[in-house]
Amino acid sequence: MDSTAYDVASTVAKIAGGAQVIAFTTGRGTPVGNAVAPVIKITGNRDTFNRLNDMMDYDTSSSYIEGVSIEELGGDLLNYILEVCNGRLVKAEENDISDMAINQLHSYC
Repeated sequence: MDSTAYDVASTVAKIAGGAQVIAFTTGRGTPVGNAVAPVIKITGNRDTFNRLNDMMDYDTSSSYIEGVSIEELGGDLLNYILEVCNGRLVKAEENDISDMAINQLHSYC
């Protein structure tokens, strides 16, 4: 989808485009949430996951630290996403984080 790179507006654009759940990859732990669709925050940095555990949902660093295969990690992540689709709360929902922003594009003639 062609949308802004700004985290909050990008999430809103994906939801406006029909997304029912957002898999949001982050390296620095942007605390993004949305009242319309759950935002799963995913990091591949073990330190970020441990330091910001109150806002990170899923850590993929086991694929290179512990040698977990990409296929196994992908299956586990898919199961996590399905749990969220079936009612499991993400950290943003647990913490009542809900952001809304719309990117404003200007075209000049």
